[in-house]
This record gives sequence, structure tokens and C-alpha cells, in this order.
Amino acid sequence: MLRTGLGLCLALGLAWCCAAGFDEKDKKDPVRNPLARNPAAIEAGGELFRARCSFCHGLDGKGGGRGPNLTSGEWGKDSDIVSAIRKDVPGTQMPPYDLPDAETWQLVAFIRSLGGAGDQPPVAGDPKRGEEIFFGKARCASCHMIRGRGSPFGPELSNVGAARSAAKIRQSILEPSAEILSDWAGARVELRSGEKLRSSPTGPAQGSSCAVARSLTASSATRTTSRSSSSTGRAGSACSTSGRSRD
Repeated sequence: MLRTGLGLCLALGLAWCCAAGFDEKDKKDPVRNPLARNPAAIEAGGELFRARCSFCHGLDGKGGGRGPNLTSGEWGKDSDIVSAIRKDVPGTQMPPYDLPDAETWQLVAFIRSLGGAGDQPPVAGDPKRGEEIFFGKARCASCHMIRGRGSPFGPELSNVGAARSAAKIRQSILEPSAEILSDWAGARVELRSGEKLRSSPTGPAQGSSCAVARSLTASSATRTTSRSSSSTGRAGSACSTSGRSRD
């Protein structure tokens, strides 16, 4: 029963996360790439990609430790890709790149060329039900925020559907501590009084002399405590309920 319930919750929650960031996907795009399907532009875009993008997205565009898989063909519009290149993507480590128009369109042409055989099937599930689980019994919102709702204890997830593949999101739900971005490594702290706290990324992981922490038994209470008042601590843990629900 636990496995069945977990599978259902995962499918619904994954559908909600992947839906975030793709609401405008199917609307007509007034911006079209003038270099679309141009072999020379695709080749030039590939050189730019390997020089500027492969460190995070991999040489083959299938994703690395920081960047998502770009071979899925999930890009809805050319303007979406241009926006991702020229503006920072909220909730990710993607920096903005101020490239000339020609180089930007070459990159777009190359990224479009990656979405052939690597296409992924749509994620099954009910996004509305996933939203209820995210903000309800799964308690995702106790650490994460989507579109202004939730808590800032973990990464902001409004655009996670555009920034991570479904497989990566699934892994993060089931194994939240398997891969933690360095900027979001928290810590568990036990005070000399016996009270157990979990720090936010603004605490010990950032080298602060104080830990902004909350009680593990209180879902929203926060407090500030000095390191000298703690007896034990464990760094590198994720603020998560491990994605497992017994309901």
C-alpha cells in the first residue's frame, strides 16, 4: 500500500512540478529564428555550445551536474530559448549571456537540433492534484516556494519544469540528499538542551557564526542560535521529508 501510494503521489507531484514553467508553451510565438535548420548555423551554434554551455549541460546536451537535459525537445517557442540564454533563469544557476543576435540564433538553432531522437514522453499525472500534494501532505512547501507560495528554506521551484528533466525531479523527490547544490547545503543541529534544529542555507553552510534554524517538530517556527549553544551538527543534509508519505 505504501509503494502504491508513493507511486501515485510521485506521479501527481511530478506532473505539477513539470507543468510549472510551461504554461505558455503552446501559444503562437511571434519570434522565429531566421537561422532555423540552417546547417552552417547549427554547426556554429554547436561550437558556441561546447565552449560556453557544455560545462553545465554536457557536451552532448543531455545534462550535467548543474544543467538540465536539452535533448528532450520540450522547448515550446524560440523566444523561450532566447529568454533562457539572455536572462537568468529563476531557481537555477543559469547566468545571463549577452551575445550578439547572430550567435544567439546560432545557439537556438543548435539546441533545437538536439531535440530529435531524444524526445521524452509527456509526464503522466494530474497537475492540479500534484499542486494539492505539494502544498499539502507531502509538505514540499515547508522548504520550497513556487510562484510566491511556500518557504525560502530550499531552492525556488517556479521554473523547475524548464530547468530539470522529469528523471532529475523524480530523483530529487525520492532521494533529496543524493545531489545538493553547494549553495543549498544545510545542517542538522542538536542543542545542549536536547532540542533538534535544521538550519537554512544562510546558516553554517555559508560560514556564518550563527545558524538560522527551525525546530524539527515545528513546521514554520524559526529562530537564531549561536554555534556555541549546539552540541552536535551534521552538514550537507537536505531540507526535505524524503518524498515519502504514509497517507
